[in-house]
Amino acid sequence: MTFTKRPLGEAQVLDNGRIVLTGCPPDEPIDTRETYAIETPAGSCSTGEEVCSVRTQQWCPGGTQGPLLKWGCSCAEGVWRCTLSERGGDHCRPVMPEPEVKPCAYDPLRYKGVVCEGGSPACGVVTIAQCPNGSQGKTSEWGCTCQTFATLAPGAHVWVCNRESDDGQTCGANTCPIISSYSVNRSRAAAGQRIELRVAAGDDDGDDVSYRWTATLGRLVNPNTRNTSYTCSVAGLVTLTVRASDSVCDASATAVVECTP
Repeated sequence: MTFTKRPLGEAQVLDNGRIVLTGCPPDEPIDTRETYAIETPAGSCSTGEEVCSVRTQQWCPGGTQGPLLKWGCSCAEGVWRCTLSERGGDHCRPVMPEPEVKPCAYDPLRYKGVVCEGGSPACGVVTIAQCPNGSQGKTSEWGCTCQTFATLAPGAHVWVCNRESDDGQTCGANTCPIISSYSVNRSRAAAGQRIELRVAAGDDDGDDVSYRWTATLGRLVNPNTRNTSYTCSVAGLVTLTVRASDSVCDASATAVVECTP
């Protein structure tokens, strides 16, 4: 079956990772949030839109690039029904555990899955954050399960952990996140060209860090992830800003790019 598309719609990635289509979006990869799980695009379609092809760029925990997925979508009763038709690129690469921390290992600060054995279904982890002055910060308990995903190499399993509780300990004065790296792959792009955006940040007292990108012109399909892209649509200077927040304070970085006709 041949899939055609009409670039009249748009795609949006919600905070929870859902990929929502409104009409048939332009033919450009949609950056996902960082996850091993594959999110199937869904959304609304209208009369005259029978089929559509959509591509999603999978981003793995830790900010590494995963497979590029192609979806074939058909319009049924005003709703897109999408199925995976093709995949390309590398699998997500999990982290090998340190010998002394078996059988359960996880790095919640960097959100990287650590390799586990399929015969170990569940375990628990306790993490203790260190404050900038060297004192002990928040102690958290994590519940972990050993899972496999389609984005991993066949037979690979990783620990997936969720914070179950913490002691509420703080470091006194909060420290704001620090942006350690920030990159824009081009400073000038023609209409329709993608500009790849990358950022990494850390927080000295171990708080979770969230990200938010904004643009003075146009929009980003997925503004709530470390790795995303911006597509020029209108000629002019565009300021791209990213904020890294620990919910108390934030750090920001900006770049100005030129979109040409």
